[in-house]
Amino acid sequence: MTRQSLSARNAASTNPATRYFLQNTSGFSYSPVSMMNIIGKLDQLQDDNLANRHRARIGSQVTVYDADLRGEYLMELVNSEDSNPEQGRISVMSPLGAAILGLRKGQWAEVFLIGKTFHFEVRKVA
Repeated sequence: MTRQSLSARNAASTNPATRYFLQNTSGFSYSPVSMMNIIGKLDQLQDDNLANRHRARIGSQVTVYDADLRGEYLMELVNSEDSNPEQGRISVMSPLGAAILGLRKGQWAEVFLIGKTFHFEVRKVA
C-alpha cells in the first residue's frame, strides 16, 4: 500500500463524490443540528489536556486509510479559510474533516455523500 496525497487521490478517482468531501463548506449546507455538533466538537477540543492531545483537531496532521479505495492519505485539519485540498489542508467544516474531527488512532469515520458511504480509519494523529 502506498501513501498518496489527497490531490493525487482526487485526480485518480472517477467517482465525483470523492472530490466533494474534500472541499470547503461553500458547496455544502449543514442542518443546524450538524453545525452545532461540529461547533461542540471544536469547543471540547480547545482544552489542551491529555485526553485531547491524541485527538484530531485543527492543526493536526492526520493519516487516514480509505477502506473503499484501499489507500492511505495524509492531511492537515484546518479552519475553512485555510482549506486547500490540493495541498492536503482539509477544512473541519468539510464532510471528511467534520467526520474526522475529535477521533483518535484506530477510530473510524463514515462520510455519507451522494448516496454512498465512505469509510476512513484514522491511522495516526500528530
